[in-house]
Amino acid sequence: MHTPQSNIQLINSIDSFLLALLWIHKAVLNSSILRIKEILNLHTEQQVYRGDVLHL
Repeated sequence: MHTPQSNIQLINSIDSFLLALLWIHKAVLNSSILRIKEILNLHTEQQVYRGDVLHL
């Protein structure tokens, strides 16, 4: 049987764990968004380049 004190400790550790997960998730999400932007930029640069070549 859990005492109120052990319940509080459990909740605190779960809270810390969730906070850490949230930070990791945000970091991964930010890097993914940056990567997607890079890919999109490269793609549009290639399209512009191909377009220029086609128009010559």
